[in-house]
Amino acid sequence: QTIRNFPRDFDCTCQPEFASVYRIFEDSDGRIILGTSGYGGFVIAFNRPEASDPITCEQLILETESDQQKQIVYAITEEKPGIIWIGSRGNGLYRYNMITGRVIEQITSQTHPRLIRNDDILSMLTDRSGQVWVGSSNGFFGILPLVTDSIAPIELPEWSDLSNTSIHSIRQDNRGNLWVTTNQGLSMIAQNRNTIRSFNLNDGLINYEYSDGASWYDQI
Repeated sequence: QTIRNFPRDFDCTCQPEFASVYRIFEDSDGRIILGTSGYGGFVIAFNRPEASDPITCEQLILETESDQQKQIVYAITEEKPGIIWIGSRGNGLYRYNMITGRVIEQITSQTHPRLIRNDDILSMLTDRSGQVWVGSSNGFFGILPLVTDSIAPIELPEWSDLSNTSIHSIRQDNRGNLWVTTNQGLSMIAQNRNTIRSFNLNDGLINYEYSDGASWYDQI
């Protein structure tokens, strides 16, 4: 087996050239979406259903008023086929239509102060009910997408365990519980979203601090 570099080792050009990739996400249409450092997001398409090398690579236009996309993207999730959310460091959230190639809405602490308190987004997850959960460097919150392309905040209790905390990754288990890794250990949000249980060194963790995106959930 061989390891190839993208895009250098493929007959697929990708402009502008990028280096650091922080997030790799596959959407429901089999496209690969990359979150990069300083170049925003890129979408890579394949000749499906046959297995193939990438055939196109395009940069996502998140800021229409600028000729350059300079976002640092740590988090990507899919709301539903054709609609993705992109979390950036310092620029909040982008709700993006993959069909039209346009940003539906940018959500920041200035545009939605009741929803988001910090624009430094580190992690995201869409749960099985379609709710979008977001972790920032200063807390955790939920978004309820509505049919009219609008959104509503999900009302949650004030959990001291997750307030003023960096949320590095979010996972959902088979029972619907959310597992959140932070800079203060590991927390589990119950399926009813009303209770939380946190774990630390006394529970067997070897450290309080988790790396960004460092988590895995198997299907057992």
